[in-house]
Amino acid sequence: MKYLIVMALFFGGFVSQAQKSDNKLAPFYYLLGEYDIKVFTPDSIGQWQADGTGVSTYSMLFDSTYIDEMFVLNMTNATLTMRSTLGVDGRTKGLRLVALDKEFSSMDVYAGRAEGEKLILSNLDSDEAFATENAGKISFRLTVTPSKTCHHEMLVEYTNDQGKTWKKFSRQEYYSKL
Repeated sequence: MKYLIVMALFFGGFVSQAQKSDNKLAPFYYLLGEYDIKVFTPDSIGQWQADGTGVSTYSMLFDSTYIDEMFVLNMTNATLTMRSTLGVDGRTKGLRLVALDKEFSSMDVYAGRAEGEKLILSNLDSDEAFATENAGKISFRLTVTPSKTCHHEMLVEYTNDQGKTWKKFSRQEYYSKL
C-alpha cells in the first residue's frame, strides 16, 4: 500500500507538470483537415516538375497532444504511403516527428524547431540515415510552411554530407478539400 501511495505521488507530479505546460503545437493547428496534394520533384537542372498527386488527412491525437498525418502519394515511379505524428517530447521539450513508411518499412524520428507557423525537422541527428546505392547514406529535412498559392507546402530536402549541403528531393502542395 505504501508503494502505491509513493507511485501515485510520483506520477501525479508528472501529470500536473504536463498539464501546466504550454501547448507548443497550437501554431500548427492550421494543418488540421483533409487535403488533395500535388507532388513535384526536381529535374536534372533543379527545376520543379509535376510528378503526381496524393491525399492527406491531419487529425489530433490524445486531446491535442499530437498532430497525426496519414497520406498517400501516387508519383510517376512510386507510391508512398506514410503516417507521421508530430508532438513535443516531454523530456527535451523539443518538437519531434515519428514517420512510418509502408513501402520501405522504415521508421524515422525527426527533431526540429518552429519559426512562427513554419516547421523545420530533420532526421540528421537520429542516426537513422537512409542507405542508397548511388548517393550513399542520406538524411532528410522537412520544412512545412503556410502558402499564399495553396494551403501549405512541404519541402523535402536531403543531404549525403551530414547537413553541410541540402538538395531538393520533393515538394508537396496541399489544397484543402473544403
